[in-house]
Amino acid sequence: MVSLKPVQLIFDKVYKILIIVGGFTLLFLFGNQEVILHSWTDLSLFVVLLLISNAFRIRLSVNIEYSLAFIIELVVIQLFGMSVAILTTFMTVFLVNTVKLAIERKWPFYNSLFNAALSTCTVAAAGLAYNLATDTIFGFIAATMAYFITDITLLAVVQYAGRKRKIPFKDEWLEIGKEISLNFFVLAPLAYLIPYIFNSVETQNRLFFVLLFFVPVMLVNYAFRLYTNIRQSYLNTVKTLVAVIEVKDPHVRGHAERVAGYALAIARDIGYTDKELTRLHYIALLHDAGKIGIKDRILNKPEALTADEYAEVKRHSLIGAKIIEKINFLSSGADIVRFHHERFDGTGYPAGLRGYDIPEGARILAVVDAFDAMTTDRPYRKAKTKAEALAELESLAGKQFDPQVVKVFKKVLHRQGEI
Repeated sequence: MVSLKPVQLIFDKVYKILIIVGGFTLLFLFGNQEVILHSWTDLSLFVVLLLISNAFRIRLSVNIEYSLAFIIELVVIQLFGMSVAILTTFMTVFLVNTVKLAIERKWPFYNSLFNAALSTCTVAAAGLAYNLATDTIFGFIAATMAYFITDITLLAVVQYAGRKRKIPFKDEWLEIGKEISLNFFVLAPLAYLIPYIFNSVETQNRLFFVLLFFVPVMLVNYAFRLYTNIRQSYLNTVKTLVAVIEVKDPHVRGHAERVAGYALAIARDIGYTDKELTRLHYIALLHDAGKIGIKDRILNKPEALTADEYAEVKRHSLIGAKIIEKINFLSSGADIVRFHHERFDGTGYPAGLRGYDIPEGARILAVVDAFDAMTTDRPYRKAKTKAEALAELESLAGKQFDPQVVKVFKKVLHRQGEI
């Protein structure tokens, strides 16, 4: 909804300002407290590990990055106290972000301040939870949970503000939580183990034992980073193909992204697994890939197509399926593309499949593809309103569309505030 864009920008700016003010307030309240350190050498070791962890972050989305710094931040809370943790977190995050921006020749340093303040707020929440507990183990558990909940909540607001098409904040929160919870809770026990070992060994052996635990974790982090980069390269490749399709048929610019967004929302409600959602995302983006094989004069014809031209256009689902079959990690979803123009009553194409013989992914695409087509201007007709398009979907439920998918899609549209 284009009219909301200025509001989104204002919200994003205000949120960042509030976080920066909150971060500096925490620095003022806790950062100037008297700190007694038994060893600057020990603290220096963890500061270096914080710098390394923050330098090798993993990008989970356009707006969100993830790192192993949380382990060291929880360790510093336990060994040196909340004040030291707040100071070291703010300084290391700000330094790493500023250096990265300078290298990339990007100069809005308020982003560095925002990231540093965001991390500071999270560490402060964990430190307060730790200090309120009366027992070390319960303090660690409380700090870990406070860190996770605060971090996810603050990041969810960032992600929510950055979305062009809104989903409920609760869904945003859960999505980010699922993305990082496994790594977080598998590795969090190290943040309890490291201080225990650190206090149990001779001073001269501390560096060795800390690195003994942390270096393998960094290697695992590096492997996860490679996996994330590979996954992102897959998505970039798919989006490049989508861009090629849109060059051939400029009237459907943005259509694939919108169809993919709607399809994922329905699939989440139905209960798709993360793996199934990822595959459906790629397939939905490429559902019109077969248009590459259709003549431009037909795709861009401003008036109604002849019978022969329409027969030519109908070939795009078969051509698209053949393209998908040649992509190893998507080949199992080729039938979704092949049959997304089948009709629930069996009068669709290319095979005349009926009802639940049509793959579920194809039934989802049929609904959202038609909805986006109806709500987009075309050379030969004006767009319908979303309410009008939904009414048409409901009138054709059981004939052209799967009634259950239409029902779920109606809930999605209401939840997203689109009707």
